[in-house]
Amino acid sequence: MKIVSIFLTASLILPIGYQVFSAYEYQVMQSKLMFSHADNFVTWQMLSYTLIDVFFIVVAIVLNLKGKYRENSIMSGTLLVAFVLSTIIHFTSIFLFNWLK
Repeated sequence: MKIVSIFLTASLILPIGYQVFSAYEYQVMQSKLMFSHADNFVTWQMLSYTLIDVFFIVVAIVLNLKGKYRENSIMSGTLLVAFVLSTIIHFTSIFLFNWLK
């Protein structure tokens, strides 16, 4: 259970990377379309979700240090499953909207 808990804690970097990449992609796309800098408010709003993920990573590290591997595995696994499902729903909706055009 200890190895699974540590692996799931390390895997929590995936949602942060995805959110940072999405914010960067939005910034680049808007600057190319508008020939100017993108709206920084929207970019910061997209990055604000990383603060929530950073909080959960800190909680996961604390739970690992206290030896509560089962609780950490449940929390980290739930967060990763929610991230994967939201990503699947996001890309499926994009595909369906483009297909139904």
